[in-house]
Amino acid sequence: MDTGVHLIMVAIGYIEGNTAPILDKHHIRREAVQMVVDPIPSALVLTAIVIGLAVTSLMLAYAVMLHRKRKSLSIDDYEDLKC
Repeated sequence: MDTGVHLIMVAIGYIEGNTAPILDKHHIRREAVQMVVDPIPSALVLTAIVIGLAVTSLMLAYAVMLHRKRKSLSIDDYEDLKC
């Protein structure tokens, strides 16, 4: 579901025929507004991907620690952790 939302956000932020929002001395700032693609959706998607990767790696490390302690990842072997 995350990937689908990311694709929608990137698709909404893209405008055919426009360029990356990089300005140099050859671009007039008034005209640049109509020529560039909005970088905010891409930045939000990139941030969401990084956060998702961090959460995945944290949960993987947690699963490895649990497996080392109990030699199992079955939820039935962790009755003492349930409230």
